[in-house]
Amino acid sequence: MRSKIVPVKNIGRLTGSARALTNRAPGAPGMGLVVGLAGVGKSKTIAWLTNRPEFPSVFLRAFATSSPASMLITLCEELRVHPGGSNALMVKRLCEKLVETPKSIFIDEADYIVDSKRLINTFRDLHDMTDTPIVLIGEPGIEARLQHMHRMTSRIAEHVIFEPLDLQDMTLAAKELCEVTIAEDLVAHIHAATKGNFRMAVVAMGRIEQQARARGLATISLDQWGSTKRQLFTGEAHPTAKAA
Repeated sequence: MRSKIVPVKNIGRLTGSARALTNRAPGAPGMGLVVGLAGVGKSKTIAWLTNRPEFPSVFLRAFATSSPASMLITLCEELRVHPGGSNALMVKRLCEKLVETPKSIFIDEADYIVDSKRLINTFRDLHDMTDTPIVLIGEPGIEARLQHMHRMTSRIAEHVIFEPLDLQDMTLAAKELCEVTIAEDLVAHIHAATKGNFRMAVVAMGRIEQQARARGLATISLDQWGSTKRQLFTGEAHPTAKAA
């Protein structure tokens, strides 16, 4: 399997929104929200985006244990700002740095922090004081949890939905990632079995490629894979297994 970013439709939507936030008029709202189910490729795509020179940015990950202090320290380290002192002092240093060297801030696993008023408002303050684009990345339901925070929602100028891959995207992924050719009928089977979940599809393609190589096949079809009941994922219950 090749390790690369596949230009599926979600990437186009995210890139367009990042460009809109970066190039917006001064003073215009500059917060974003990226929403999608686990496994659709949000984190990997945003990690790729933040390494592109046209989108100078930092990529943070929130945790269940995150606090204003821990997130500010991490952001200071990413921006090479001294992390010592009080939260207020770190915010001051970060504001100075972001005004001097503008960068967008992407916060993955934002579901962990949206219920903390101090945390979420700390990032709103950074946005307001520096005009820095700040993008929250989370799973469906995060929008509803933000609805009561009008000061936040009124600043969200870009809302990107990461959709499961459609069959066209799945075909492109198989072509770009696999070092053997996966026939159309087997790609369609992967798409149906995974319901377009990118992470699960990569696992399935890896197993299929491994099987094709072991059998000396340059191309593998659904018939050659064996059966629509054959396991694509190691975590699946075997179709013949009985519930305890």
